[in-house]
Amino acid sequence: MILITGATGLIGSHLLYCLLSDGGDEPIRIVVRNRSRIEGILRVFRCYDPSWSALPDRVEVVEGDLFDGDDVSVFLEGVNRVYHCAAVVSFSPRDRYRLIEGNTELTANLVNGMLAMGVRRLVHVSSTSATGRPLPGMAVTEDLEWEYSRMQSGYAVSKFESEREVWRGWAEGLEVAIVNPAMVLGPGNWGESSTGLISRCDQGLLFYTEGVNAYVDVRDVVEAMVLLMESDINGERFILASANISFKEFFFKVCHALGRPVPRFRARRWMAELVWRLEHLRSLITRRPPVITKETARTALATTRYSSKKAEEMLEIWFRPIDESIEWTCEHYLKEKQGRYSDS
Repeated sequence: MILITGATGLIGSHLLYCLLSDGGDEPIRIVVRNRSRIEGILRVFRCYDPSWSALPDRVEVVEGDLFDGDDVSVFLEGVNRVYHCAAVVSFSPRDRYRLIEGNTELTANLVNGMLAMGVRRLVHVSSTSATGRPLPGMAVTEDLEWEYSRMQSGYAVSKFESEREVWRGWAEGLEVAIVNPAMVLGPGNWGESSTGLISRCDQGLLFYTEGVNAYVDVRDVVEAMVLLMESDINGERFILASANISFKEFFFKVCHALGRPVPRFRARRWMAELVWRLEHLRSLITRRPPVITKETARTALATTRYSSKKAEEMLEIWFRPIDESIEWTCEHYLKEKQGRYSDS
């Protein structure tokens, strides 16, 4: 049996569809904290096949919490392979320590449970944010060493600490592989995680930045994960990135695909610094999460390029062009916005 944590998230829901469409019959168990989130999984399925209305019998849904060690033991009963996609995501400074403690704890609980229950293999979803910082002009690779600094976001630290728990499990006998996806593109629960960039563009953007980041199609992430699970690769991590482009270029491409006006003004560094401070003040007054934080503002101005050469060579994977990923994502965003999946 296969276990998927985080199956209601962007990567987890597409992974589940991929495993169900492979023609096999191996049972799959998914962990959810609330069964109402299953509808989000089905919305993703309908991007591939509009006829989906329910999960098949092959999928066992269990409610529980990865923060509860007793629950984890129940989740792992009869399981021999685990895809760990679950994580707490936030870029708000007020959530920094909750993120670090939370993501580390839930991964540690899973690793401990797998070791205790004799579960063989783990494919863990990390992030490019958990990789090292390169020298100017260099691309990030899997070999760069992590360095703690005040510039690292709480999310980045939490993903790095989660990886350390996975490596501890590997040292104690687990077979493990880690993927470090760049910004993931694909239809999902709009407004959550990276899908929020699409809805923000639809709402209208006035400003863009010249910072550079990497992007990857969720279907390529899923393909790499399945390849790793079925392989004998052990104790390796892989950066997954299709293209390194500026935020300006990305926003322009998304706005064109949505039929929305492109942002007209370049956001200077002083402007970004002012905006996140004003957002922080607004958040303190209203008790609502800030739209822009210090971490997201500075990320938007940074130039960071990532190399997926290792994944291309070892996994022989071909990454979809960024234009194809954006068009596909925006197509399904517009279909759902127009209610074209509502009768399915």
